[in-house]
Amino acid sequence: MLMRILVFIVLSCTTLISNCLYAFSYNEPNAGFVVTEYTQVDYKVTLNLNGVSVSTLFDEIHRQTKLDFVYNTELLETVAPVSVTAEKESVFDVLNRLFNGTGFIFKKSGNIITVNKKEEPQQDDKYLVTGEVNDDTGEPLVGVTVQQKDTRNITVTDMDGRYSIQVSNKAEVFLTFSFVGMKTKTVSVKGRVLNVKLVQDAIAIDDVVVVGAYGTAQKRLDQVGSAFQVNADQLKALPALRVDKMLDGLIPGVKIDPNTDSPDNTRARYNVRVRGDASLSASNEPLWVVDGTPIYTGEHTNLIPGMNTTISPLSFINPDDIESITVLKDATATSIYGANGANGVILVTTKKGKEGDLRIHLTAQYGVAKIDKSTNPKVLNSNQYLMLAKEAYQNAGNDLKYFPYTDNEMNKYSLANTDWTDVFYDTANTFQTNLSLMGGARNTAYYLSASYLENTATVKGNKQQRFSIRSNLDFTFLQKFKVSVDLATSYNVNDLFNPGRDYYEYLPIFEPYNDDGTFRLYNKVVSGKETDGSPKWSENRFLNSVAEREENIYNQKALYTNANLMLGYDIFPGLSYTGQFGVDYQSGKEEIYYARTNWSGMTTADGPIGYSTRNSLNMMNWTTVHRINYKQSLGKHDVSGLLGIEAGSQDYVTLGVTGSGFINDHIQDVSYAKERKGTNSSKTKRKASMLGQFSYSYDHRYYVTLNGRRDGNSQFGSDVRWANFGSIGVSWNIQNESFYNIPWMNILKIKASYGANGNSRLGSQEALGLYSYGESYSYAGEIGGVMSGCPNNRLSWETTYMTKVYKKTDFLRPVNKKVKTATIFVVKTRS
Repeated sequence: MLMRILVFIVLSCTTLISNCLYAFSYNEPNAGFVVTEYTQVDYKVTLNLNGVSVSTLFDEIHRQTKLDFVYNTELLETVAPVSVTAEKESVFDVLNRLFNGTGFIFKKSGNIITVNKKEEPQQDDKYLVTGEVNDDTGEPLVGVTVQQKDTRNITVTDMDGRYSIQVSNKAEVFLTFSFVGMKTKTVSVKGRVLNVKLVQDAIAIDDVVVVGAYGTAQKRLDQVGSAFQVNADQLKALPALRVDKMLDGLIPGVKIDPNTDSPDNTRARYNVRVRGDASLSASNEPLWVVDGTPIYTGEHTNLIPGMNTTISPLSFINPDDIESITVLKDATATSIYGANGANGVILVTTKKGKEGDLRIHLTAQYGVAKIDKSTNPKVLNSNQYLMLAKEAYQNAGNDLKYFPYTDNEMNKYSLANTDWTDVFYDTANTFQTNLSLMGGARNTAYYLSASYLENTATVKGNKQQRFSIRSNLDFTFLQKFKVSVDLATSYNVNDLFNPGRDYYEYLPIFEPYNDDGTFRLYNKVVSGKETDGSPKWSENRFLNSVAEREENIYNQKALYTNANLMLGYDIFPGLSYTGQFGVDYQSGKEEIYYARTNWSGMTTADGPIGYSTRNSLNMMNWTTVHRINYKQSLGKHDVSGLLGIEAGSQDYVTLGVTGSGFINDHIQDVSYAKERKGTNSSKTKRKASMLGQFSYSYDHRYYVTLNGRRDGNSQFGSDVRWANFGSIGVSWNIQNESFYNIPWMNILKIKASYGANGNSRLGSQEALGLYSYGESYSYAGEIGGVMSGCPNNRLSWETTYMTKVYKKTDFLRPVNKKVKTATIFVVKTRS
């Protein structure tokens, strides 16, 4: 009786808390109720946002009004950052003002607004399919993803479960309907109306096995820590340019944004945030681990040392080789990674061979993309510009006889009408082909793959090529001894060009070419008047970035290798030893040449010069782990744990040389330049760790997990190179209690955790005394040096303390299935 009262109190309190939190916390796409609204409420907002993403705008409106937006993230990919100012203005007026003419449709019901794109006019080779999506009780499902199979033609259902999508009539068409908690369904389109019923898939949600740290694995329903996993099926239809961007919108609590919202950045670095920022001065990026080996993704803000432009190593990985990606979020899941777990951990597991006949899988994908011109900056054409410029010139009291942009033999301003967007942008093309072979016998298994990716960006002059191969081999000897050898290599070529803001700052009366087809370097303008009163003409330099795109060279080549050797031995049932040695190797070369024939490689004083830059990076990151895992079930008791040691090293060397003064543009090697300079830098970091984990559960009801880790790192002060980290987490599956009997709620789970993680990614020199050398410090004719940074023997880790309380409910009736979660987490960082 006491337990029944306790459960009633817990259920009442947690439901009340979650309903309150629901209004301002993250909600999974299916965590709401469809409500038909009969009374219109005028929601007012006060906004002052500049250059933010549309999702950020929706978040801010939600914060002020508690309105939830349901949309597919791919619909917003082409929408430029928005700026808006509003003072107690209606939400509907704000949305209409911002999205007028873009084709977006907002439908409101209750406190939910669904976002869809207006259907394009029907073409001869396409037709419109409409329908409704309901659950097995007949209730409409809002937010169901409807996708034409093997394409990126996607929409989502509205508040009434209805959808509409244009499909091709050239071949048999299949639509795939997917929704969290429901079985995915693919249906052949036989007419113009297609209604679909989705059924519950509780196994897919709660019985899926989630891969965790250091070889651990648990069913999702049994998890104490917070981890979310996506598999290969969820990734296969996503853009394959880089792994981190594939996670955008897939995982709750994970946000991927460009490092800058500036419109002049064509190769933006991306910030990955797992439950927000955890540091003010150190890196906020999560730790990426591929098949047990940490990989290097850059410094504090993902900058790659030694390179003028950063190309993320996450673009070197072939997504088709990935079996699953698991994101570890809270202290219970991440503290076992100690010094690098404060910002979350992302585990990438690649595909393995399976026993059976040889299976050959060949795919080819081709796609095109164009910029949405409706989102471009609104600029004047040449007639509009000349009319306003002349009007302004006259209003300032000037004589049009001396108007600067007067037609002359070099420039016909009145006849030019350059659309610089068309000059700098074009149709993007993406082609990828993958070939994989998978199979195995009784004691062997293999997975072999080769892939080629070519992507030509919408910004002309930008191109990415990736050649990748992978070999994952598994062997079993004497039934107990296992050997895995995984090797992946990719060669990456990137052509780079950044027009900056030229595409909307260049005047439409300017032209990129002269009449004879050569690149324009001067514009002739009236700069005043002569002593006799006639116009004074002068030739102004025109910094023609089109000439730079066509004549200059900006290229990066990178070789990426990830290798793993894993040895395993089953000591006896439930107890096993695993030893692993992994290598993450990256080698990059950057070639830049500014031609003598445009202003990037010439000056008015010295004429043609030519500038050449050569940069290189060699990075070696190795890790070895030796661990013992234990897992045993004794009746209703489940016990598991691990003990291990880990050691690693990270070394990189950068070299850079620049030269100027070349006899022609065909000779670009720095060794042939008149003036030459060189730079060099290096970094070494060592680490060692001891780690352990203990987990216990009783009857799939009560769970506890303990983690501990002791880390040592060479980059900290000699007095504080070692630190301890740990966590504890508990969980209660109330629905498994014998007294639990709520037919319309089949899951009620409560979890709590507390722990500490570290952040060692501060840099390698801060604890040491730094010296600067140069000619300005010379003494007695010799180059000297001065101390530019004092040593700090007490410089230590940042420590992040995480507290989390989590509640999950799974409703079945009387409404359609809803999985509702509420999470309270507090993150505190100390250094």
